[in-house]
Amino acid sequence: MPKVSVIWLNYNSYSFIDVVLKSISSLLNLNYSNFEIIIVDNASTDGSFEIITKYVELNKPSDVKVKIIRNDKNLGYTGGNNIGWEARDPESKYVVFINNDVIAHPDSLAHFIDYMESSEVAAANGLLYRDEQKNTIYGAGGYLDEWLTSILACGGNTFDMCQDAKKKDLLHMLMAHT
Repeated sequence: MPKVSVIWLNYNSYSFIDVVLKSISSLLNLNYSNFEIIIVDNASTDGSFEIITKYVELNKPSDVKVKIIRNDKNLGYTGGNNIGWEARDPESKYVVFINNDVIAHPDSLAHFIDYMESSEVAAANGLLYRDEQKNTIYGAGGYLDEWLTSILACGGNTFDMCQDAKKKDLLHMLMAHT
């Protein structure tokens, strides 16, 4: 089972802290045994860093490794993720960048790794829903067509309505979330 580093970036998230804590909880409870979570805080000033740190201390399962890093200043999205990249375990074969409002399905990481290990793709992303009822797809990534035109997949549709989901490679990734 390959090692995975999950990089989770935060900045001043107090206004939606309930979603943030659900996101962290979903990562702490992934059904995958060989991963670490790297929480990078971009110098939050709204109290969210302290709430997140306390939440992790109280809820972290003993078998999950969590690194918490607080930057001295806001380095932006890319800079914050770069700090997480530098802090990753050098043994990690895969790195996952996840936003702090994403609530992961418990089996999502295992499905991603199974897919990555069984295919020749270099990167993958999952299906994002707009709501917990999974009624409307927010996004499912995209692909390049034969003319190298970037095509965004499924945004704003239900799964049944999503014509792009019929694309063979994309469909495999969409199925990985279930």
